[in-house]
Amino acid sequence: MGALNRQGVHVVHATGSRSFTQTLRDNVERVDPQARRSFSYFNSYTHATTNDLDVLLCDEAHRLRETSRKRDTRNGYDDGRQAPPQVQELINATQVPVFLLDEHQLVRRGEVGSVQLSHDTATAMGVKVHQIDLRHQFRCGGCPEYVTWIENLLGLGSEQGSAAVWHQTIAAPPATKPGSQLSVKLDQAHLCRSVEFSDGLQEGTHTEEWSLRV
Repeated sequence: MGALNRQGVHVVHATGSRSFTQTLRDNVERVDPQARRSFSYFNSYTHATTNDLDVLLCDEAHRLRETSRKRDTRNGYDDGRQAPPQVQELINATQVPVFLLDEHQLVRRGEVGSVQLSHDTATAMGVKVHQIDLRHQFRCGGCPEYVTWIENLLGLGSEQGSAAVWHQTIAAPPATKPGSQLSVKLDQAHLCRSVEFSDGLQEGTHTEEWSLRV
């Protein structure tokens, strides 16, 4: 967003999470009070002018709702509007809509965001689609094999229910740290991952096992 703004591009960030957006607003407001306007919600574009924005970054787009119609079932509130699909409102509001999503991270009932939904809606609206698959994740050190292993373990991958086995596991006794073993494997150009497991055998004691993914 910063790079686009410096180029004079009118870019806005949108999410379906109140806490996430509010946190972003609070952080940027300390530097520039006007910057909070660059962070919005998915349901903020009901009355937007067509192509009003240059770029709209829809973060966590898997959390898109079917429509932006405001309803509160607990208090019996319903604005009664015949609203168009929320994804259509977002695409209509900007020249370049960007949807960042992970279909395995739906949080609440009623969230409908998906690659297929975004693709089909954009195509129907005459918008060219360019899909980029992001397999690397910062939180796991950019290891796509680890992501695949987790997805299969949870039944979300192509090989549902059959998690891949690590190629090799080196277990060290509790008093031993595998630093030297890890260094040897790294010197041999192997990809290694160190994981520590604790298992309480009895009250006040535990053992530790170190494993290297090679």
